[in-house]
Amino acid sequence: MSDEIRDRVKQRLEELDMGATEVGRRVGRTNDLVNNLLYGKSKNIRVDTLKLIAEATNTSLVWLLEGKGPKEIHEIGSTVEFDPRPMATDKQLVPEVGEVAAGVWLEYNHHHNEPGERMGPFPVDPRYPASAQFSVRVRGTSINRVVPDGGSLHCVSLFESGLSEQDLSNGQMVIVKRTRMQGGLFETTAKRLRKNGSWELWPDSTDPNWQEPIKVDDLHENDDETVEVMAFVIGAHHVP
Repeated sequence: MSDEIRDRVKQRLEELDMGATEVGRRVGRTNDLVNNLLYGKSKNIRVDTLKLIAEATNTSLVWLLEGKGPKEIHEIGSTVEFDPRPMATDKQLVPEVGEVAAGVWLEYNHHHNEPGERMGPFPVDPRYPASAQFSVRVRGTSINRVVPDGGSLHCVSLFESGLSEQDLSNGQMVIVKRTRMQGGLFETTAKRLRKNGSWELWPDSTDPNWQEPIKVDDLHENDDETVEVMAFVIGAHHVP
């Protein structure tokens, strides 16, 4: 592998604050393989392995190989654009409908995600129907690589946008609703969608408490739980 490719891999991992352990786990390889790749012990690397690294880091394979084109993947909704600017006031804004919080299970009589009068910090994106767009507030640290606690996500409803789960791409950030059949509880959370044999829903976090995926046989059922992808994320906002 050329030094240029190795340097681009290192650069991307540094930008994401992602270590060899996490990369190895995400691509299904040993830590030694990733470390050997980064520090020059491996002279060659298979393109399919580099492709896995690209998917695990939401990075363009072309950029890793050649340093050309955009760095991040630009499939529908797969790139989360971060905007630290103040709320726009001269454009139609999307409504804020509630919160996403990993590990917080609520009873069904808790009106957690009902729309209110509050508007989110995002103007309507003309690529998608205005009625399909909404904002949610993030609670906790499970996706702090994307947005910290208290930040907001700009989301597009799959159903109202006319898209389906088949349109989702590997590495895409999505809003997921998990329902426990026993006890009538639900959790609404944001996760990275990854295909690793079966579908996995990954945190995107530096917090050691959030380093394991939710593994599901498909996007609908997992033992006594149902898992439904409600929306995909197209933007993130936080004012320090």
